[in-house]
Amino acid sequence: MSYSVNKESNGIRIILTGTLTAEDIFRCNREAFMLDHLESVQWGIWDATQVNEVKISKTDANQTAGLDATLRANQIPDGLKLALISCAEALNPIIDEYIQTMNYLNSTWECKRFCDLESAESWAKSR
Repeated sequence: MSYSVNKESNGIRIILTGTLTAEDIFRCNREAFMLDHLESVQWGIWDATQVNEVKISKTDANQTAGLDATLRANQIPDGLKLALISCAEALNPIIDEYIQTMNYLNSTWECKRFCDLESAESWAKSR
């Protein structure tokens, strides 16, 4: 699996390709949260449209959501809009589990799943 983590003017873009594992998710999230100036981040785009194999579970999604909602939420201001992009049947239930867990934990981030980049960017970057 390869990925790229890029800080943009007021957001973070993560692009995932190949085989997606739990370790990949933890590694790219860790890299994203080590970027400078996270206090100015208003949106995030997590693009998994190029993932061709999924080796993560709903438990992995719950663990990631738990970290994001508690530890990492302190690094980014309230109101982050996180667009998660996937059309893969194997990945969509895992993304939905992540979103449900974030909501259950009363995360201050607004998370939504999309199937295309254009809609995701439009939603995430709108204020």
